[in-house]
Amino acid sequence: MAWLDAWESKSVVYVSFGTARRLPSAQLMEIGKALVSCPYPVLWVIKGAESFPDDVKNWLRLRENTETDGDVTKSKCLVLCGWAPQVTILAHPAVGGFMTHCGWGSSSTLEGVAAGVPMATWPLFTEQFINEKLIVDLLGIEVPVGVTKATENVMTASDDARGGDVELLLAVKLLRQRLKWGAYQVVKTFGETDAHAIEICVCVYKENGESAADCRKKANPLDTRPREEEGRKSMAGSSTQPHLVLVPWLGGISHITPLTDIGCLLAAHGAPVTIITTPANAPIVQSRIDSTAAAGTMITVTAIPFPTAVASLPEGAERLDLLHDPVDVPRFFVANKRFGEAVARHCRDPDAMPRRPSCVVAGMCHTWALPLARDLGVPCYIFHGFGAFALLCIEHLYKHRPHDAVASPDELFDVLALPGLECRVSLRQLPPHFLPSTTMGSGPLREIREFDVAVDGVAVNSFEELEHGSASLLAAAAGKKVLCVGPVSLSRSPNLDPEAAMTDDARRCVAWLDGREPKSVVYVSFGSFGGMPPAQLLQLGKALVSCPWPVLWVIKGADSLPDHVKTWLHDNTGDADSSKCLVVRGWAPQVAILDHPSVGGFLTHCGWGSTLEAVAAGVPMATWPLFAEQFLNERLIVDVLGVGVSVGVTKPTENILTASTRADGGKAEEVEAEVGVEQVVKALERLMDQGAEGEERRRKAQALKEKARGALEKGGSSYENLEKLIRSSF
Repeated sequence: MAWLDAWESKSVVYVSFGTARRLPSAQLMEIGKALVSCPYPVLWVIKGAESFPDDVKNWLRLRENTETDGDVTKSKCLVLCGWAPQVTILAHPAVGGFMTHCGWGSSSTLEGVAAGVPMATWPLFTEQFINEKLIVDLLGIEVPVGVTKATENVMTASDDARGGDVELLLAVKLLRQRLKWGAYQVVKTFGETDAHAIEICVCVYKENGESAADCRKKANPLDTRPREEEGRKSMAGSSTQPHLVLVPWLGGISHITPLTDIGCLLAAHGAPVTIITTPANAPIVQSRIDSTAAAGTMITVTAIPFPTAVASLPEGAERLDLLHDPVDVPRFFVANKRFGEAVARHCRDPDAMPRRPSCVVAGMCHTWALPLARDLGVPCYIFHGFGAFALLCIEHLYKHRPHDAVASPDELFDVLALPGLECRVSLRQLPPHFLPSTTMGSGPLREIREFDVAVDGVAVNSFEELEHGSASLLAAAAGKKVLCVGPVSLSRSPNLDPEAAMTDDARRCVAWLDGREPKSVVYVSFGSFGGMPPAQLLQLGKALVSCPWPVLWVIKGADSLPDHVKTWLHDNTGDADSSKCLVVRGWAPQVAILDHPSVGGFLTHCGWGSTLEAVAAGVPMATWPLFAEQFLNERLIVDVLGVGVSVGVTKPTENILTASTRADGGKAEEVEAEVGVEQVVKALERLMDQGAEGEERRRKAQALKEKARGALEKGGSSYENLEKLIRSSF
């Protein structure tokens, strides 16, 4: 450090070839002669100096050549025999260039990148020649010395091995010197006994020069990429233009729409996108795209037939949530594999897909997407539809398996995934991955886990500021990129939603909300996949019609309810503007509803899409998880974020993946209601509380709303992660 402190900024050449191998003696002498004759101070680390031949040791000891002891501050070429504090050296302001063997990791290359120091490359063996191509040709922050032959090492040495005879072109490019940038000149020097000229390419001081700015951008670690605006302007005409292929999982609308919204965001960043789905789901995808007209021209929707007949599925059963019989679930996964084969053929066919895919983002059960991506030689990302916190908990459960020690399905245990959070759940509240049995069978679940482990990265509908570091913890635990790119519901304006303009129910919702006071309405919806047992639905309904607040209640599958439930709904709820409890049977424009000023609270099943839409709208929640990862989401909403109150549900609702049947093939007995009227009313009272507790929840919800919008603005965390996802496909 004392020696470096004595030199001017960006003037020193640091030379080190790592810890694994030293160069042949003859080659080392040639390097030494070049280093002592170049006009720059040199800090040279030599491994294995004690085993050099005497002539090399004698040459090194000569004061006119190098300085290895005594007053080192006066030496122009300082030699360290053995270990050196490389990270500290590279971070020192005096260091202007690094001659390296192109070792990766902590060896050299990445430390040079992290310090923003340009490099001259001298690969020795293993993958180092490949690293050289990456950093010279792609990143443009190194210049090659010109080595063409690997240095013999302990793994390749022959019995009669002798010192190498590699011809030398030593290039030391000091891209930054005296905080100025300039052109390059070639300085030729000659060793005392060497017949070959040693050409040292150095960066010389020059006040101006067009090449200077380009070099500065490439070498500065805080500016290693072109400006986004410049990149997007040139993207359309670039031969390296990305093309991201998105294939949403066909589990339900809640899986299809968020990945479609991610496609819209990517297109808004200038990246061409193809979304592949089935004919029955293509209109859903297209309607989302149409609501973001600016991005629509960059997105292609491709519909590939789903082989329902081949798998003996009902006609039109192109989503898991359209199935009614649990025996069809395994058949659906068989059909999905056939669908994947058709998608793969389409992506490989240049006539069907003229623009070759550069990245594949696939829904969580499309396990066939990874072999496709590997065959195409492109990265593969998985999209679960879950938040980062739930995914972190799932990773913790797989690796630490705390649930294996519980004695009963209802025994609570700790999931210690997020530091500082006491997350207690029961075995029956876990996602299907960890349940004793599902209608999927063990095969698909095992394949999903293998897919999850093997992919290159995870795309998450979230933003980094929301889940208290869960994304970075997940990245560390899983060993891969985790890119939060949401909230994706903000990719479009609710006022532009075409469905809100087309359906009678949507128009009725907005008109009904317009007649209510600000923050007075309780919005109730349990998602596109979650139906309730009739007995529980009646208890919920009785609570909603008896509470003092106007209620907008969305019911899925209302047409299939028993007659006595239909009769009760008809007698106790309304569908007119004057009704205090408006029931919507089927689809409702949820983003527009949550964003409406009259909505003051949201009774939700804690599905991640609904949760994030509420966060983006700044609406507090009452939590009623049904299944999957929703009990984990409840803990985040209530215990971590403080924007929700728990209804107190302890048992998951049976669904198509967990449905049980009698031995004779009939349906299981009717399920009794777990949650009574009084319990629901108490939760709603807390949700709509006008006191200090309620006000604090609303304050936190509004703060998260602002952070959510900031995440997608230019420079925000999700904006930058979308850029990273695009860049990863080059």
